[in-house]
Amino acid sequence: MINFILVYTLACTLLFIIFAFENIAQGNEDNIIDSETLLMIIYCILIAVIFYAVMYTSIYRINPKSFSGVNLGNNNELMKQFFSFLYFSIVTFSTVGYGDIYPVYLVSRLIVIIEITFAFIIVVISISSFTSLKKSFNKSSPFQKISKK
Repeated sequence: MINFILVYTLACTLLFIIFAFENIAQGNEDNIIDSETLLMIIYCILIAVIFYAVMYTSIYRINPKSFSGVNLGNNNELMKQFFSFLYFSIVTFSTVGYGDIYPVYLVSRLIVIIEITFAFIIVVISISSFTSLKKSFNKSSPFQKISKK
């Protein structure tokens, strides 16, 4: 079952990456990224963070020794576990890595590696689109019109 979660996580991550690239490509046709594309990237990040939290919680429910850390709770505390792993997912995605919760089991470590790789790719996509985003904001900025007068 845990191996299935690993394969499922990898497949969903690839779909998330393709989704992000598609939205950037659609919004970047005229070298201008609109606010809808930016919102889609943000939604993609939020969905991914929640997705990884669910995967971590699932792995922990199957094998409680897969993660070690504070406040993970016992098997009867599903919401406490989910919010602990939501916190862990946000910390992992933002590459802060406090170390209060950490993967012990091989599959949980692999999924953390997948999340870190996904976060890196999304950050690279976002940074590469800043030039287009700047052009978009300059064209629609009210300050641009005032300074030209």
